[in-house]
Amino acid sequence: MSDGGEFDRAVDEAWREFRGALADRLAAISGDEVLVVGALSADRESLLVTLEYFLTAERIVCSAQQDALADDHSLFDLVCADGWVEDGRPDRFFLEVPLHQVDRTAAASVTVLREVAGIAHPSFVEARTSDGPLELTRAMSQPPIESDTWEPPDVEFPRDPEELHAAVGRVLAGHFGAAPTTDDDGDFVIALDGFTSYVIPHGGRPQVRILVPLLQDVTGLTRASEVLTELNSRYAFIRLTLASDQVNAIIDLPASPFSGVHLCDHLDLMEDFLQRLDERFAERLGGRYCKHTAADDDSAPVPEGSETDDDTGLPPSLLTLIQLDASGAGALDPDEVAEVCGHDRDAILDYLRICEEQEIAWNRSADDASAADNRDEFDICMHEAGAWQRTVGALRAALRIVTLPHTPRAHTAPQRHSARPRQGELFEHPDQPGLFD
Repeated sequence: MSDGGEFDRAVDEAWREFRGALADRLAAISGDEVLVVGALSADRESLLVTLEYFLTAERIVCSAQQDALADDHSLFDLVCADGWVEDGRPDRFFLEVPLHQVDRTAAASVTVLREVAGIAHPSFVEARTSDGPLELTRAMSQPPIESDTWEPPDVEFPRDPEELHAAVGRVLAGHFGAAPTTDDDGDFVIALDGFTSYVIPHGGRPQVRILVPLLQDVTGLTRASEVLTELNSRYAFIRLTLASDQVNAIIDLPASPFSGVHLCDHLDLMEDFLQRLDERFAERLGGRYCKHTAADDDSAPVPEGSETDDDTGLPPSLLTLIQLDASGAGALDPDEVAEVCGHDRDAILDYLRICEEQEIAWNRSADDASAADNRDEFDICMHEAGAWQRTVGALRAALRIVTLPHTPRAHTAPQRHSARPRQGELFEHPDQPGLFD
């Protein structure tokens, strides 16, 4: 998990690097050159803020324009404290300093970008001269140390829903170390602290949603709505919603531009939130936690004779099947299962034996939990048993393909077992304009 303090320090360091790079570039500005620095609005239809620099009589002149300056007097006082002077309009200011004080100009510019315009990170800032786009980076005194650690891309500009979907997939693959699975709607299925979770690139506007079904079978919906209203006032980024009798945790991220760094940070934020949940949370809302994933629940009890995730002892092909169906929803068809098993009849028979033993072991643990009146443990065990049962069914279907390849068979599409609401219920807003138009 990433620490919030470390994230803030990283952002501050990025702005310090940007300020130094801007100062270096201003020190090298020529007499007839104009440097423009700015940032686009979220819909990329207009400029959110612009700063224009030019040289006159050994002095740097910077003209800044930002709409919020005309409406917020506290922002007016903030820029005036840095030496900016109103330039005939309430939304436009200028600053003029000697050329040898470019550091002061750069610092005042960062204040406008960060504090006035609200730019979260300098990666969203663009610069250009009359010669074309300019990258404001500062030369390092020493070459950076190479690292094998994957780092998400700072920012991308997807042109359509397909490019956004691909960009999200690349970031998730890097963040989790393996290509994520998708459900029937094309949404990415991941595991966060044992909860089956979804990362949903919107198909109609530049937005990415992180969705985690938390509770199901919620009773007392009026009371639950009141509790959610109170809880939502505590969280800056996570929104708790009630859909039918289910409580979901949601984070919506703008994706124009799309930032892989922001997505990874908010995945960590969501996982940190999930780790803090306890039984009191479920009791206050009158529901029970949604079923956990079969592959990633470290807290689930381990039946006698079974292995832990750290030492499963399972054959690689069977592990592959489990990872490809991490949600435990039985998403693989018989042909895909046979392919993973190498069309090896003996191997499939061996995998069937293992899965049937696991199913029996988890069912026995469920019986023990039921006898002890432990509802939470019972639900986890039944979910595990169900996942192994579906794997048994998939392996038997694959065995039929391998041993009787020419026998006609009926094909039934896999059913969705997730408690997640359909995407259309979450995102349909016919009154809003299309996104990538």
